[in-house]
Amino acid sequence: MIVVGRRLLRSAFTAVVRWRVWRDLGGVWVRGLADVEGLRSRGPVLFAANHVCWWDAMLLPLLDAPLGGRGRVLMDAANLARLPYFGALGALRLDSSDLATVRAGLRSAVTVLDGPGDSLWIFPQGRQVPVHRRPLGLRRGVHHIARSSGAPAVPVSLYYGWGQGPRPVALVEFGPPLVAGTRSAFMAELEARLVAGLDAAEAALAVGPAQCGYAPLVHGRQSSPETGLGSRLLQVLWPDAGGPHA
Repeated sequence: MIVVGRRLLRSAFTAVVRWRVWRDLGGVWVRGLADVEGLRSRGPVLFAANHVCWWDAMLLPLLDAPLGGRGRVLMDAANLARLPYFGALGALRLDSSDLATVRAGLRSAVTVLDGPGDSLWIFPQGRQVPVHRRPLGLRRGVHHIARSSGAPAVPVSLYYGWGQGPRPVALVEFGPPLVAGTRSAFMAELEARLVAGLDAAEAALAVGPAQCGYAPLVHGRQSSPETGLGSRLLQVLWPDAGGPHA
């Protein structure tokens, strides 16, 4: 009964997020999603994403839906208190107030990754970090989850920027998975793959996401300040003010 209720709540929440994306963003463009679909059918998957802003958590239901919509997310206790509806959606609580509670949260996260179709989304930075800051400041708990569960870790680079339209665009890059070996090697490689995804997304904005292999997951609305109600009204009141004059 709880599972059914959670699925219905997720469907409703995903619909709301789609509307918010359509209203406030220029769209969500994704690359590499098809490669992940087969990986998830063979076993559990850990998705490790950089954390830029409030939109990150909101986009997770949209990204998880094509993968079966069963993914869970590990959230910091303070953020979960601020966004309590994620708890109803199945978010797992990570209390970082002391080492014992952190370990308990990580153990709980590992139990989610049990078999094919299971997945967990985490933000290894643990806090919002400007997208251009280097190093990313990844925390080592991601290695513990990947090593203890045996799940491959898929780097997910989240990038927001302005292209040709009046609203920021979200670009999401699913990178090649990596398996947990030694902690130092794993953390260095995860950082490198996340940064590579961010650099690729930034470059794609210059020429257009579609030209770089990104596919639209959710479109933004097509209206702009130049075609909106306010602009049309100004054109009626001042028909000669449509552009610069010599």
